[in-house]
Amino acid sequence: MDRPWLVLDNSVLSAFANAGWFHGPEVWDVDYQLVTSRRIWEQEFLPYHPVENTPEWLSVHKIDLEDARAKIPNKLSVHDWTGVIAAERSERSVLTTNDFAMKKTAEGRDVETLWGTAFAIQTYQKCGISINEFDIGVNDYISDVTLGPDIAAELRNTQKEP
Repeated sequence: MDRPWLVLDNSVLSAFANAGWFHGPEVWDVDYQLVTSRRIWEQEFLPYHPVENTPEWLSVHKIDLEDARAKIPNKLSVHDWTGVIAAERSERSVLTTNDFAMKKTAEGRDVETLWGTAFAIQTYQKCGISINEFDIGVNDYISDVTLGPDIAAELRNTQKEP
């Protein structure tokens, strides 16, 4: 049986890169195939975070919007639509984002979602991010994602589970 997709949008990829945690998501590779769309990777992520090669833990897929019933008027960009459609393509997939409109749109299409900050906390707790890396990068993550004070405090105070 194929692993479900964990679709990462640019808000998650960029926040992890800015925090120095870009290697962290590889711990999810056991349970999920980590995926992003080619438009998100090439047009939103790479121009601001040049990496030599696509990491082994990430699959980049071309998502064609014409055949994906994505012609519903919405506030989403074409890039965001490719993330939503990618999550619709695989059973039991989860769209991971910090974008409220993208999350709500996906939920309205019966796509399971996960806030990017919950993903960051779980990645840290799964040991994808070391304590030292977390402490060094948490403020960069918070300023990239623009978290409210309560959520930012919760993130800063996150502990690794035993």
